[in-house]
Amino acid sequence: MAERSWIIGFLQRHQEISVRQAQSMNPARAQKLNKFIIKDYFEKLKTVLQELDLMDEPERIYNVDEKGCRLTLHHQQTVLAKKGAKLVHLVAPEHGENVSIVACANASGVAIPPTVLFKGKRMKPEWKDNLPHGSLALMTSKGSMNVQTFTIWLEHLAKYKLEGKCLLIFDGASCHLDPSIVDVAERHNITLLCLPSNTTHELPPMDKAVFRSFEHHWDEQVLLFWTKYKDRALTKQRFGEIFSVVWDKAMTPANIKSGFSATGIFPYNPDAIPEVAFASSIFTEEDFNENPDNIEPNTIRHRSPSPQPGCSHKSMPEKPHLDEVSNPEKQKAARKTTPNTEMLETPAKVEKRTKHRKKAINSRALVVTKNVFSPSDKDQQTTLKKCTTQFSSCFLAKKSNKKVDVEKWFCKIWSKEEAKDMRLCSTCLDYVHEECVGLTKFDKKLFICPDCIP
Repeated sequence: MAERSWIIGFLQRHQEISVRQAQSMNPARAQKLNKFIIKDYFEKLKTVLQELDLMDEPERIYNVDEKGCRLTLHHQQTVLAKKGAKLVHLVAPEHGENVSIVACANASGVAIPPTVLFKGKRMKPEWKDNLPHGSLALMTSKGSMNVQTFTIWLEHLAKYKLEGKCLLIFDGASCHLDPSIVDVAERHNITLLCLPSNTTHELPPMDKAVFRSFEHHWDEQVLLFWTKYKDRALTKQRFGEIFSVVWDKAMTPANIKSGFSATGIFPYNPDAIPEVAFASSIFTEEDFNENPDNIEPNTIRHRSPSPQPGCSHKSMPEKPHLDEVSNPEKQKAARKTTPNTEMLETPAKVEKRTKHRKKAINSRALVVTKNVFSPSDKDQQTTLKKCTTQFSSCFLAKKSNKKVDVEKWFCKIWSKEEAKDMRLCSTCLDYVHEECVGLTKFDKKLFICPDCIP
């Protein structure tokens, strides 16, 4: 292992390398932020902007995002301490209550009055004190956005937006994807564009520029607040004192414009995302043409027995048949006649096929309309196909007088297979035809077959 002196010399020889703390990233984010998804997003964004004629109208392009604000410090603070001090503490609440903030602004740098979401059921009037002018305060059970509050927020946006068509860009949270939201948006002439999933760390303008500045100014104001109040109790009643100051410092036109510019929304720039952002997705790219081991998923992989020392493959014992291995009587006979050096091989197991999860609605960038929430054409075709095969079998049999293969079930009473209703015996757990034992579909009592009646 390299010593500390080697790493010091290595850094001195390579001045372009620095020691940094790595930031953890969810594997889904690392895989999803790739060039294919981003290219598809910018193509759809360009199409929407051209259809709405908003390429040169930044005041009609909006972005909304939600920020969880803790009623305490967000980051660890840097302090001065004596050299050699091992324990340096800052007396502060570790777990503060969370208040959600809904921030929205357009690409020209104009911010919509914020919406504050408090956790609880009843709103106290003093919680609205000292909030920015025009702010909307709502109550939710979990302190975060839901479908009902998002529809109320759309009405709040309609009061401050310009008349006519506008574009609203948001992330794919479950509360944002609902048919009722589309109705409210269409009523106010708002086009909804949903960002692709697991890409919200690079694409939303609010996250890119505004919220980072918000956390910095929030910690500054909290430290000043603690010098004012000795109890250091930052409650919902005192929330407005800090939030109003932080909101004015973070939601500046310069920060908002830099967020839209860095994400390539306005001015439109599909190359705004740097190449470094795609570095985490390089490891997920696979070239199946160059893979020599193209094995089908349903094939069984058999393990060949490894030869023992001093024994070649020709002198190895032959593999027993699978039926011989599965039969316990033949296993015992094989153990008596087979030497200890010739062990029976364990039968190969069939690999179970894992069920793939259904793709999210916003797996790619999506213009949210009512058609998104209706069943797709493929699902409709499969359901229609099932219905036609079920209901047309009897009709075709009567019309053409041809035998149609109908599913049949075996009855242990008469030892026959017929397509009749079945009933489960509660004792032996075997099925019998209801007609064979004199039952109908209206008999719902516990059933015991004649073979199990004492």
